[in-house]
Amino acid sequence: MKSDLLSVWRRLPAPVRRAAHLIVGAPRGLYLSASKAIDDAAKTWAERNAQARARRRAWRRNLPAALPVTIVGFHGAVHGLGEGARMLARGFADAGVPVRAVDLSADVGFPVDLPAVFPAPTAEERGVVISHINPPELLRWARDTGGRPLEGRRHIGYWAWELEDVPAHWAPAFDLVDEVWTPSAFAADAIRKMAPRA
Repeated sequence: MKSDLLSVWRRLPAPVRRAAHLIVGAPRGLYLSASKAIDDAAKTWAERNAQARARRRAWRRNLPAALPVTIVGFHGAVHGLGEGARMLARGFADAGVPVRAVDLSADVGFPVDLPAVFPAPTAEERGVVISHINPPELLRWARDTGGRPLEGRRHIGYWAWELEDVPAHWAPAFDLVDEVWTPSAFAADAIRKMAPRA
């Protein structure tokens, strides 16, 4: 069979054989140049994101801790995350710290079954924000509000996770927090693996 193909090939006119060589080589060359362009663009994009992240972190590091403490969470919902936010708020209040609360229950579709205990923060109050919600909800809240509730405020994320590896889509949330608190050393170890190095 090979000799039959070779004899057919040899019977083709020389210009056709030369053109065939060019066509056969073209896809590989095109692939290599496209692949290089994509790799270069990805590297540039990653470098720009890293620089922007460093600028945001440098700016946020200079924010002082101040009062009141605003707890963002599912205060009105009857479930574990809601109870966690309520307990955190009560703990600060019991310690004599002025507390404000932002209830996101209705924003994510949870029924609001419990009344508000703490007032919402005023626009003038700077203070510290502790978001007792996980990164998907934090990213959504920041997007929906344009990040205004976090402007000029120190922000602590209180994140909970019960597996060894946190989802990759949590990574962008690190840009929104000054620090992360967790309910356990296990959760801290899982989240620490994904945290960007300063």
